[in-house]
Amino acid sequence: MEDIEWNVNNEVQLLDAMVGYKPVGISKYFQMALICEKLSDSLRKDVNPEKIWSHLKTMYNLDILDDNESIPFPNSEREFSLPAEFHELLMKKDDEKKNESSTIKSLGKESKTPLKKDPRRDSKDIKTPINIKKDVKATAKSTGKGRTPREDKTKAKNEETPKPAKRTRGSLKANDDSGSSGKSSPLTITPSSGKRRRIV
Repeated sequence: MEDIEWNVNNEVQLLDAMVGYKPVGISKYFQMALICEKLSDSLRKDVNPEKIWSHLKTMYNLDILDDNESIPFPNSEREFSLPAEFHELLMKKDDEKKNESSTIKSLGKESKTPLKKDPRRDSKDIKTPINIKKDVKATAKSTGKGRTPREDKTKAKNEETPKPAKRTRGSLKANDDSGSSGKSSPLTITPSSGKRRRIV
């Protein structure tokens, strides 16, 4: 940002930029941003808002202008107090806090005695919902119960049908139906299904 030489021409440009914008009151910083943008456009260079503030302070007493500017909403100060109906609730709340603090103190005195560890209870024996679920699944798999009829059918199909051997390139057997001798390349093999394989 360049330094501004405040000659008559630049001051006229500043006053022209201030038309419609007052850099005083509650929104003075927003107004200054608009003035700064308008002045930058008219001077065709970046303008530092601090330079504008300092020049305006030489021209005007901005503190008095701020005090004279009215606030667009009511801003009178008065002492706040709750209505009478809330006093009972506040008293109850204070009593509850006192009771809680006294019970905590009494529990603190009792808890100073060392706690005995229960030898029967071990962390491995504790059944969490996740461990219980795993146990139920394991027993269901071992007994065969807990499966749906659909799972039984698919398992039976998988056991009955043998898996065909996986074919690789050049693994064509001599007794194949394709009519080749087994030494042919995959280019001469015509697949039996409707899909064709493209070799690049």
